[in-house]
Amino acid sequence: ASAENPENEKEVCITTCRTDLEQGFLAANTPLAQVLLGAVVRDEVVLRVPDRPTRRFIIKKVVRAMAEAT
Repeated sequence: ASAENPENEKEVCITTCRTDLEQGFLAANTPLAQVLLGAVVRDEVVLRVPDRPTRRFIIKKVVRAMAEAT
């Protein structure tokens, strides 16, 4: 959820190469994915992008994909 607007919740799946925010996909190499990776519930992460306002997000839920057994 956006720290500025807590009711504005978004769910994203961080992927290796695809960004489609309408469908909830975010490529791992994007600035937003980089600040989200490693975050845990209740963390407040800060997104800083040149020439854009700073944005803060509060982590409400984290689901990690399980590695496939070999």
